[in-house]
Amino acid sequence: MNSILFLKQTDFSHSLFPEQLESAFSKKIVTDDIQQTEEYIDVEQFDCIATEANSISGELKQFFLRTAQKTNSALLLLADSAEKNDVMELSKAGVIVFTSPIKVDDVEKALIVFAANKRRILTVETQLSAERATIEEERLITRAKTVLGRYLNMTEQQAHRYIEKQAMDRCTTRREIALGIIKTYA
Repeated sequence: MNSILFLKQTDFSHSLFPEQLESAFSKKIVTDDIQQTEEYIDVEQFDCIATEANSISGELKQFFLRTAQKTNSALLLLADSAEKNDVMELSKAGVIVFTSPIKVDDVEKALIVFAANKRRILTVETQLSAERATIEEERLITRAKTVLGRYLNMTEQQAHRYIEKQAMDRCTTRREIALGIIKTYA
């Protein structure tokens, strides 16, 4: 993970956020205000958004619920104390909540699992995007075949051959040929 946005909400001298984890991020921005933190989130993507707080206030809980809806960053909340209902609600929204005593190993493991899941999701999203592009191309080609059949009385097989041959002759994609056919006749 490269970047972390850290919202410090504690008013006591010791930090709940372990320094070993803080040093794991090459880019760190530290804020002490929820509004300022939200402004950063609106303009920049972070790998992790972490907060330390004495307890989970209503304002802090709402901040995390809003943030969970608009970002795919790891959301980490380190609290000295927390109500079980708040922890459950935030966990359901995808926020990783730790309460004191916080073990550095547990937080590190959570971030490693998050990073692995994020990589896996990105791989699946890339594959899904490629599949959607293929399906869209096939729909476009099918529509172009229908247009050729309607306006030039071609069979589906003739229209298919025509699109394939045009793509080879013009050194372009079947998609471009299909778009040209649809623009011309439809």
